[in-house]
Amino acid sequence: MTAFVVAFSIASVLTAVFAFRFRNSRRPGVLAAYFLVFFVVEWLASHFFIPPGAFGMEIALICFPLAGVFVGASVLSQRWEAQEHSER
Repeated sequence: MTAFVVAFSIASVLTAVFAFRFRNSRRPGVLAAYFLVFFVVEWLASHFFIPPGAFGMEIALICFPLAGVFVGASVLSQRWEAQEHSER
């Protein structure tokens, strides 16, 4: 269960950073594909390459808030850009 939650949290933060950096938050298909790729890679790595117990729940406790920060930043930047375009 820990491996699933950690893989989910890492995939979440990487997807949120990708959406913020490349402004892809309005393309759910791209975000879903990006999330799935990183989730599968992390899940497979946790089973085949990473020693058991190397990643604890502490990783998830860090990654989920970081994902929230980047989701919030994406929303705020979209609102700011929309406001800038409407004022012109």
